[in-house]
Amino acid sequence: MREKQDIGKIISTFTAKAALLTVTLLLIGTTAFGQDTMSTPTPMPMATPMPTPMPKPTPLPKPTPLAPFVTELKGISVGMTSDEVKDKLGKPDTGDKTGMYYSFSKNESAQIGLDAQGKVRTVALSYSNGAADVPKFEDIFGPDVKVVTKKDGGIYKMIRYRAAGYWVAYSRIMSNKKPLTTITMRKLRK
Repeated sequence: MREKQDIGKIISTFTAKAALLTVTLLLIGTTAFGQDTMSTPTPMPMATPMPTPMPKPTPLPKPTPLAPFVTELKGISVGMTSDEVKDKLGKPDTGDKTGMYYSFSKNESAQIGLDAQGKVRTVALSYSNGAADVPKFEDIFGPDVKVVTKKDGGIYKMIRYRAAGYWVAYSRIMSNKKPLTTITMRKLRK
């Protein structure tokens, strides 16, 4: 029983010494760093007024719809009837109720796609082997649209003209170091 009392005395002595050491270190630490343990509390800053709400920005004017530079290719425009196409281009080399194909020369052709009502939905012109009368990019999109030419001389650009109801694409690829240019106009889906 005496051993239990000795152990209890040792623990009490140790706890008291540890508490005394902690208080001493705390006092020395605050004094060493110039801390005042009895300072008055720092007053809370006064509430700042809520910022006034930002006025709603003035809406920008709606952009003017992009107008197409061309409205027809070889005299053919989206929405024409198959009879109007034949009046302009003559009898096709081949055709049916879905479309017509014209070969104007060894290097120039046209493919006309028709919708279920027999009206033009697609006009595609192809120029191969360096045809002399290939429309330039600027002839199709105008001088304000920037052309980006690839290292191999290829070009591709498509613009949707939603207000006009169709898109126009200009594509030039190099085939055996000779350009193949296709210009397409197609009715937009609703």
